[in-house]
Amino acid sequence: MGYWQSRERYKTSTEMIEALEGFRKRNIPIDNIVMDWSHWEEDAWGSHEFDPARFPDPKAMVDSIHNMGGRMMISVWPKFYVDTEHYKELNDKGMIYQQSIKDSLYDWLGYKYAFYDAYDEIARKIFWRQLYENLGTIGMDAWWMDASEPNVRDCTDMDYRKLLCGPTKYGSSDEFFNSYSIVNAEAIYDGQRAYETAIETKGIPFDDSKRL
Repeated sequence: MGYWQSRERYKTSTEMIEALEGFRKRNIPIDNIVMDWSHWEEDAWGSHEFDPARFPDPKAMVDSIHNMGGRMMISVWPKFYVDTEHYKELNDKGMIYQQSIKDSLYDWLGYKYAFYDAYDEIARKIFWRQLYENLGTIGMDAWWMDASEPNVRDCTDMDYRKLLCGPTKYGSSDEFFNSYSIVNAEAIYDGQRAYETAIETKGIPFDDSKRL
């Protein structure tokens, strides 16, 4: 698998590129470098967009990593701040868990948030498309499915944690609680394979114009 470099966290594209350059200059083999959380604007969790002030040209950053013979993995969460367009799209379709909204929960940065229902096949397709439009198109190599326990809220008792994680499309999270990470990963697996199949069979760039 090679050596994967990760830390909490690279705060700018310059930090990311210089870290890989440092490994290359010291002749330390490294294959993959990881972008952890908070690469987005502070109030835009779930936008899947880089903060333009810290990452002015994300594609150029990825290209620089590739030019040094590296690959890049990025942390992506099933979590959305309520003011993001991605949250609104999923929420309008009834594909967002509502308990954290009803209880007016704020995360450790001070923003309201919720997780999407990954048990819903259409929600998974939307989640993948949102990721692909913003991150796949710039050449991202690997996806780190972060917080897919799902980590809706730290340090809470099991009964309340289950309330926060449902109801799922198939019913209460009492029955489906432990399988969230599997269906969330399916969003990426199925989406990525559809992309690759389109390339192989049609020989043209993936057509993502048919939105759900």
